[in-house]
Amino acid sequence: MSVGERWVDLSDVYTVEHASHVDAYRGFIGAIAARIFLEHLAPIFASGANLEDGLGAVDEPTVSAYRFKRKIVAYLIDTGDVSLRDADRRLVFNAGLAARAAELEPRASELSQRDQHGAALVGLYRDLGELAPEIFAGRDGMDAFAQWFGFGRSMKIWEELMMHAPVKTPCTELQRPRFVEALVNLGVYHFTEISKLLLEIGRERIRAATPSEHFARMSFAPLDLDELDRNEELSRPDALDAVVLEHVLYDLSDLHRALSTFRRILRPGGILMFTMSYRMRPALAFPIEFLQSTLHSYYRATLQPGRREHHGYLTAAEWKASLDVAGFDRFEMYPAAADHPRWPLGGILAFKSGGGVGETPNLSNPV
Repeated sequence: MSVGERWVDLSDVYTVEHASHVDAYRGFIGAIAARIFLEHLAPIFASGANLEDGLGAVDEPTVSAYRFKRKIVAYLIDTGDVSLRDADRRLVFNAGLAARAAELEPRASELSQRDQHGAALVGLYRDLGELAPEIFAGRDGMDAFAQWFGFGRSMKIWEELMMHAPVKTPCTELQRPRFVEALVNLGVYHFTEISKLLLEIGRERIRAATPSEHFARMSFAPLDLDELDRNEELSRPDALDAVVLEHVLYDLSDLHRALSTFRRILRPGGILMFTMSYRMRPALAFPIEFLQSTLHSYYRATLQPGRREHHGYLTAAEWKASLDVAGFDRFEMYPAAADHPRWPLGGILAFKSGGGVGETPNLSNPV
């Protein structure tokens, strides 16, 4: 299996300016994490609890509550703001902890002024920070957000984050070249979403932005990708030219089953394209996965030793091993693995053998 960056040129996306925006985003989320720790977790550890006792049992009250707490602690240990004493497994709060929490307002101001979407993102993450007690009590982050702030606002903020946040620009741009151009060849386009409500919202958004002759060739149906191999229409061998997934593949419970199914249903020369962030050390990765870390679905994956060691986002090596075992002959990683620390978001194009490498597929029947 080879790794390259030949099919799509994102050199105008992965820039010094984009790295600067990622740094600003990381700084703001880091300040929120420090504030959450000081307000809700530090009192527990300051009372004498060691790391394990302070975090509690893995499944109490929920796995996501435990792992969200653990991720905050791991982040602060990796940044050096908190130390873990080997002798008694107790945490030591270093001077940088209060300083990082005090950066919240300056960091928020900086991010808000960077572009028109910055203020919306700052508001979202401020509110999520306020909901930390709900999440620690076992609530799903988006469910808690919708209850406290209303479903309409939740959907608007979610759209800002998934479609307009500058840190996600590489994910958006990866889908544009060739895929958008190939719409003129559209045979059938299957739009799927596990939520019927979000499916309907997506249908209306696509209807408003798509020429009627193209929209007529689109179908919309709810689908749980963990059950894709049981869908008679979409799981036929060699049925599709392309599968495009936006920030979802890492949430599936059985990644190997899904990847193997995608390879089987793609035609020779077909492409699997999916976006995500890459897992790295906590100081670099946690600010990017902060929102996902509050969601129950982020922890439902079945771990697969040797190719998937973590819930949620995967490392570059884990993706390589997973794609290899599923039978994909070649993939291209965006950005290259060496650039993940400064540009953590992007995606992968995985190719099924049998077509011309690097050629644009017909895309006559994508899903």
